[in-house]
Amino acid sequence: ANRNNLDGYLLYLEGVVLKKLDLRSQAVTVLQSAVAAAPTLWAAWLELAGLANEYEALDSLQLPKHWMMYFFAAHAFVELKLSEQALEAYMALASAGFEKSTYVTAQIAIAHHDRRG
Repeated sequence: ANRNNLDGYLLYLEGVVLKKLDLRSQAVTVLQSAVAAAPTLWAAWLELAGLANEYEALDSLQLPKHWMMYFFAAHAFVELKLSEQALEAYMALASAGFEKSTYVTAQIAIAHHDRRG
């Protein structure tokens, strides 16, 4: 299929298949296109986070300038056990209007817990 005709959801599915086939760099490219086409598709961001297994890899991603990117970065920091960065990112999200979010509160707790370990 011509990738230009695919929406973010189909790109996400293609990225999942490529990841399952262990075609990691192709999966990253397609998932980056998926989040650019459908920036609120959290599942695509999660798949992308699973492929960015080190801090440098996070930095090299081409991500849309969208508020979901901040949730993605914070989530990736937790996954990479970068507790200080995760805590800072989630505190910024809380002060940006998500202070009543149970998800953000739980992630702050996880980051605090990881700092102790």
